[in-house]
Amino acid sequence: MADVTGTILVTVTDPSSAAVPGVKVTLNTADTGLTRTTTTDTKGSYELLAVPVGEDYMLGVELKGFRRSVQSGTHRSNGFDASVLGETTKEES
Repeated sequence: MADVTGTILVTVTDPSSAAVPGVKVTLNTADTGLTRTTTTDTKGSYELLAVPVGEDYMLGVELKGFRRSVQSGTHRSNGFDASVLGETTKEES
């Protein structure tokens, strides 16, 4: 039986809904020890390929000047179940 994998594709936005480029994105799971790291492109998007479906993941986004955001959810064949995925909030000065 083949392993079932999928793609996670999300856009990171700030509180004004503007796309944020150059954000470090980290996906990991305690289930298998999988860790993936990438950076958002100029449109604030990122794509993680061949991610095993059905496992629970933690997804963190961070960029200097913004508060780190961590979301959790289960990656399913039709997407990633998590609320407010990829949103960063500018730090208070």
